[in-house]
Amino acid sequence: LLPGTYTDVQLFITLNDGASYMVGTLDTFEVKAGELRPQTVDASNATANDDGLYGLFMAGADIYIGGKAYNKSQFTDENIKLMESDGSIYASSNQYGNGKIIFINSDIQVKLGHIGNIIIIGNDHVKKPTVIKDSNRNLNVISDGSSKAIIANVNLDLATEINSAAENGNYAFVAGGNHFPELVFDGCDIKLPESKFMVGVTNNERSIDNFSMMNCKVEIPAGSTNRHIINTGKYTNAFKKVSFENNVFYCSDGIAGSFCLVQSATNAENNNTSINSLSVTNNTFVNVSYDNAAMINAAKISEATVSKNIIYFNIENTTKQVNFNMLRTYADGNSYPTTGYCIDNIGYQGPNNKNLLISPAADLNEYGCPYENITELETDPFAGGKFDLSTGLFTPSSEYASYGAQR
Repeated sequence: LLPGTYTDVQLFITLNDGASYMVGTLDTFEVKAGELRPQTVDASNATANDDGLYGLFMAGADIYIGGKAYNKSQFTDENIKLMESDGSIYASSNQYGNGKIIFINSDIQVKLGHIGNIIIIGNDHVKKPTVIKDSNRNLNVISDGSSKAIIANVNLDLATEINSAAENGNYAFVAGGNHFPELVFDGCDIKLPESKFMVGVTNNERSIDNFSMMNCKVEIPAGSTNRHIINTGKYTNAFKKVSFENNVFYCSDGIAGSFCLVQSATNAENNNTSINSLSVTNNTFVNVSYDNAAMINAAKISEATVSKNIIYFNIENTTKQVNFNMLRTYADGNSYPTTGYCIDNIGYQGPNNKNLLISPAADLNEYGCPYENITELETDPFAGGKFDLSTGLFTPSSEYASYGAQR
């Protein structure tokens, strides 16, 4: 807060149990420069909350998704919805459609169709509602140039194929129209299907400005065919800003050998894809992207930050020499990141060589992007922590607590 005198200051406190809160108002509150002011509250005055995040939201609390705060004052009453039984969400729905913020109760299943300008939030952090494809729609994102799709705290089961023959059936989410400003997944448990992409751009007239996946747990099926988060094809400016932060990507029953965070055309001549800004920080990768696959493929990346990630294998392939490559850009020197850094990542077991950049140019540092090979550990970073393939819970030992997904 800037120094000064404030009046009618509202304090909103959520207790550690997540099920109760306190609201208070200070008539006058003076702030002095450099002042640290201890405050105490009486938890016995807390109000019980039986309605989850919806209850907190309706009581006036900010709900944070993707680093942004959402408050009921930003919405009209008719655009705040609570789903308490099975149903569908799609753009043209009068009840659960465009312009709405929708809270979904646990123990129900929601079918998601064409969406645009919508915020979807699971109401219970512990037991998340299940979201699957609609029976006659893909999850195509329809945009008028000002919409967004923000999905938080749900079990997004993309492996349940109700309608694999739908338009753009190889994608779960596709940028529709000409321009889609924002697509965010926060705190979701996501199950990917085989041989499909989660998010795609299908022609040069379409783009997604800001793609963000954070605090998610993503289960990838074993195998060597397409298992990708983003597919850009060969399209120019398909994504402007891409961020992966604090996620777990894991295969529980083998190795997902071809998994990619970003997959585009696989040769420099046909690959026109450019990403203005890419950030891959504090993620945990377990048993994914093995047989000389690159985790990120793109022709031109202006800014890149790849840092504090764990690349881990507890299944060894002894039949051939293989590499793990985090980032592949192509031979034209200008295609390498011009700013940013790719440093301080750790790996354990699996491929013989782990590289952040595949075949980096000799003069790479002239572009301001230092790089290093992924540091290979001699000891298991999860020894003394938690490692559970059945639940996707991976907590490093205290020595490596600053690496990987922070749980």
